[in-house]
Amino acid sequence: MKDSHPDTPIYYEPNDFYIGAHVELFKHRFLIINADRYVFKFIEENPQLFSQHVIDSFQKKDASV
Repeated sequence: MKDSHPDTPIYYEPNDFYIGAHVELFKHRFLIINADRYVFKFIEENPQLFSQHVIDSFQKKDASV
């Protein structure tokens, strides 16, 4: 759950996770810097779940691997 009020929670969605994203979980902030092949394959097979920005962030990283 994103930093929100318990009565009106806002949950993370697929577009919140991309190379370069900052994600806060339980007051700990994480920077997504990479992903495994499973993630690359999932995004490739399910592009309708992701914005072009997210797809581009993974394609740039995949090209550099």
